[in-house]
Order: sequence, then C-alpha cells, then structure tokens
Amino acid sequence: MEQNKVYLVELYNTYISEVFNSSRRVINVTVFLPLSIVYKLQMNDVMTINNQDYIINTANINLISGKATLELLNKI
Repeated sequence: MEQNKVYLVELYNTYISEVFNSSRRVINVTVFLPLSIVYKLQMNDVMTINNQDYIINTANINLISGKATLELLNKI
C-alpha cells in the first residue's frame, strides 16, 4: 500500500512539474484524420509537426467527417 502512495506522489509531481514548466507550449490545430487513424489514436500518442513532438491534451473528433480539433502540448 505504501508503494502505491509513493508511486502516485511521484506521478503527480512529474505531471505538475511539466504542466507549469515555463517552456511548455499549447497549440490548437484542426486536421482531417482518416478513420483508420482515428480508430488507433490514443491519448498518449505523440504527434510530430514540423519536427516538433507534441502530446495530445484534448481531442474533439467528428467521426462522420473526420474533422478533428486537437489541443497539443509540446513534449519537453
């Protein structure tokens, strides 16, 4: 039980440190994704745009049109 608490404290410490890091940037993009990618997409996936890696913070995807609005965080 104590190991779980230590793990959670370390996990949240890392998360909080990254969220408030001064080099963290948020970008919003609108893209059209084919369904083959939408079905495989996971929230921990890394997207590369112009040689910069981003992680998905939020995603709003229209499954009919494939239009997706993504909020991305630069990977630091």
